[in-house]
Amino acid sequence: MMNHPSLKQLIYDYFNLNHCSIHTEGEKTTVHLTKEMDQLLMNRPFYWHYQDMMKQEGIPLQLDLSFSPLNRTNNNSLIQLGSDLFMKIYADAIEKGRFTNLYQIIQTDKQTALYPWLIITVKITYKGDYHEENMHSLAINLIKGTIIDHAFNHFSNDEWSNQISDYCYVLTPLIRIENGYQRIMKCLTEQLSYKKHIWARYAYENQQKHLAYFDSMDKNDETELENIKANYQPSIIYKIVNCGIFHCS
Repeated sequence: MMNHPSLKQLIYDYFNLNHCSIHTEGEKTTVHLTKEMDQLLMNRPFYWHYQDMMKQEGIPLQLDLSFSPLNRTNNNSLIQLGSDLFMKIYADAIEKGRFTNLYQIIQTDKQTALYPWLIITVKITYKGDYHEENMHSLAINLIKGTIIDHAFNHFSNDEWSNQISDYCYVLTPLIRIENGYQRIMKCLTEQLSYKKHIWARYAYENQQKHLAYFDSMDKNDETELENIKANYQPSIIYKIVNCGIFHCS
């Protein structure tokens, strides 16, 4: 569970990355919003619609934040896990973070080539009477075709920037991003195919037991029948969480 300092730093990082100024005084935090952030968080569509009609800039609001219920007042917004404001910020951060393009920070005075790597983070959900979610990050070198697992662990010791370092240049990919994605997903599927997946067999057996019981009750409820099939049907679901091109030497 995220503790109070971690949550506060997450919120500060979010607003700083979105070009909002932050002022703190004791337990009080005030964020001076940009127009974009006001439109996203403050629920004033009619105000901004009017400003646009009048061709005026408009004045973004400031947001007073509290990170503890003990400091909550009528004049500030409480930030905690699950709160409406937190969920808006979380959803926006996830959406904006789905794709990134980063360059390895290199201190050099010589011409240095940077190789493009496509990195994809995938959430794998095992669904049946058993439910589990795992995160996997894989990367493919778009020049050589090399694929590595646990990609973020591999690249985490380097420093990254959204601007290329002096004397560095990027190599043009020989493998298209679409093809790189397909190769990664094929590799991931092959990895999963090697596992025994005992949970899937148990889920299927439980499904058959419940279907047999349903039949013995001589019911004619199609909705309940479909629920039994859906709830116990073993399946593996992929969801892309984020991806990006990482250029490194």
